[in-house]
Amino acid sequence: MLLTGTLAFTCGAARGGAVRCARCVNTDTGWSRQWSGVSQQHEPLSHTEASIRETTSCPHVIQMRHAGSMQPVCRRDAGVWHQTRSLLWKNLLIKWRTKQQSLQELILPLLLLGLLILISTLNPHVYYGGISTMELERDDHFVKGVGYTPITNITTHLMEEVAQGMHIDRLEMFASEEDLENASLYEPSSYVGVVFLDSSATSYRLRFPYNQLPQPSDYTESFANCFSSSVNCRAANYWYSGFIRLQSLIDAAIIQMQTKRSVWSEMDLNVVMMGQPGSVEVQKFPHALISIYLVLAFTPFVTFLIVNVAAEKEQRLKDTMTMMGLYDTAFWLSWGLLYAALVTTMSILMSVIATYTALFPNSDFFVIFFLIFLYGISSVVYLEAQGDGAVFSSLANGPHPLYVPLLMLVVDCILYLLLAIYLDQVMPGEFRMRRSLVYFLKPSYWSKRRKRYVEVSSVYDAEMKGAPGGDESIEPISPEFRGKEAIRINNIQKVYKEKDNVVEALRGLTFDIYEGQITALLGHSGAGKSTLMNILCGICPPTNGSATIYGSPVSEIADASEMKQLVGICPQFNIIFDVLTVEEHLRIFAAIKGIPPADIDAEVTKVLKDLDLEKIMTAQAKNLSGGQKRKLSVGIAILGDPKILLLDEPTAGMDPCSRHQVWTLLKSRRAGRVTVLSTHYMDEADILADRKAVISQGQLKCVGSSLYLKVKCGVGYHLRQVECF
Repeated sequence: MLLTGTLAFTCGAARGGAVRCARCVNTDTGWSRQWSGVSQQHEPLSHTEASIRETTSCPHVIQMRHAGSMQPVCRRDAGVWHQTRSLLWKNLLIKWRTKQQSLQELILPLLLLGLLILISTLNPHVYYGGISTMELERDDHFVKGVGYTPITNITTHLMEEVAQGMHIDRLEMFASEEDLENASLYEPSSYVGVVFLDSSATSYRLRFPYNQLPQPSDYTESFANCFSSSVNCRAANYWYSGFIRLQSLIDAAIIQMQTKRSVWSEMDLNVVMMGQPGSVEVQKFPHALISIYLVLAFTPFVTFLIVNVAAEKEQRLKDTMTMMGLYDTAFWLSWGLLYAALVTTMSILMSVIATYTALFPNSDFFVIFFLIFLYGISSVVYLEAQGDGAVFSSLANGPHPLYVPLLMLVVDCILYLLLAIYLDQVMPGEFRMRRSLVYFLKPSYWSKRRKRYVEVSSVYDAEMKGAPGGDESIEPISPEFRGKEAIRINNIQKVYKEKDNVVEALRGLTFDIYEGQITALLGHSGAGKSTLMNILCGICPPTNGSATIYGSPVSEIADASEMKQLVGICPQFNIIFDVLTVEEHLRIFAAIKGIPPADIDAEVTKVLKDLDLEKIMTAQAKNLSGGQKRKLSVGIAILGDPKILLLDEPTAGMDPCSRHQVWTLLKSRRAGRVTVLSTHYMDEADILADRKAVISQGQLKCVGSSLYLKVKCGVGYHLRQVECF
């Protein structure tokens, strides 16, 4: 058995000319190298095959079968953690090189915390010791003058009894409550009124000056004066103002009138103020700022996280990385872990400062840390007011246990993460495949079994069976490429709907792209070349029709990691992060593509050398010229030596020398691979491409070699020489 190439396999013949591999060993510094023919006797195939399937005996090999040859390609395993680690390093580099943004995230919360501590220091808590239960002092000189209304025999009798019992100096009668109010204006601080509400005088209302009785706010605000002196305690004003004594005498007079029995002589009136445990008077202003502070303190983290994630999605970097094999889980984990570390660090600093200053002196550091980290600091205010603070022993105490908001905040974090992932899948934006609203309920989403790609028949099969093989605008393929249809485009249409009109970008394109050839897409601006490339890359779906890569629909590439690793993509826009260097770009994308860490150095060095990027390998992308950025995008596409290359105007903006370097590179890797590129340059297509597809206004005009296009569509002058005698 003959092997050509640098991959060593232990293989044995299987039925039907297939190859079964027991082991796959990489012995080259580059990752994926081609090995071509296998000298083996087998029966001629009656039909051609272009499919991808995975063998059971070699789980890390994808077999691509064509008539007369077979090419296993080692499948790279791009693990989620491997990608997450690489993206996390990328995010750290971006943070380090955007120092102004990073300093805003770190310094602003500390400045706000310092301001809050200063306010708390200027408005400290007031601590009061407990008081015991005690009887209030007697005072017989409560009321100086009393007026009552209405004037009846019953009310007059009752009020005379009351006046005698209280030693009232002046008792006045008024015909109405309005007259009583007018009289009180002359003595607003000492006049008391009694208003009987029914004819039997059993229901009445007492009217005292507003400053002699406790206000409603006294029951919700501080009662600190009661701790120092019962005389100055506003809660005791019901006793010292005479309200309780007057009410008791009126009640006794009513009972005596109804029962004909003297009650007042039998009644002893004493008032006792109940004891009160020690308390802390919490200043409302600084604590009212705490909830506002947390919003402001963590706003920079949320703001810059949204800006960074939105920028990668807006610049279509995330979508392109996804087409290269990036797992959504790795993308979200990379940003989530970075900001979790930043929030954790900031929460530790804030907790240390808060518990060792006047802000939360009675609270436990770890509880404050968890509350700050989970955004629940407002729960601490209640516990601080009780004098216990937020400690582990008080997590289950009180009417509002502290463990409840802790658990709810943990649940909130998980729900928000799941919601972000879900919305990213069902509302991906313009340049990504949209999933179904219930995609997570489908068994195919949870199943880890890899797809078996079906065999696809070729145009050559149809010709052998007598069916028409194509129209006159498509040049017939030479026999050695029959059965090597790698990409099949069938009646693809793409329609963009705008407010007022409908734009048809592609109108029923149908042709094949072959392995071992470079195919160029030619056309004017707006012809539909980039739209077709985006469809082949899986960035946007077609409106009608289908496209397959080795028998697998392009729409399934988003769910098939095996297919992603076969395709190298260079979109029309540059795949760059402004503050990363050329070498860092290549290393990060090598990890995304699943190249083993041991091979990344060699692969990056090879790409730098092939594209002459060694001199600028340490330059940041924002300092590169337009042509250098395109070379970097091409280098990212060829990382890992992919089986299929999809290049959208790869040499745009390059100088002639750089264009020739890219041409040479693409020509050197033409054998056994599929290369599709779009271009505006006729000379580039003529020199580089084996087949050219001319597209105009979304329609396919002609497909074939340069000679075929010149014969079919050529326009020029014919010079004829005639001899004259």
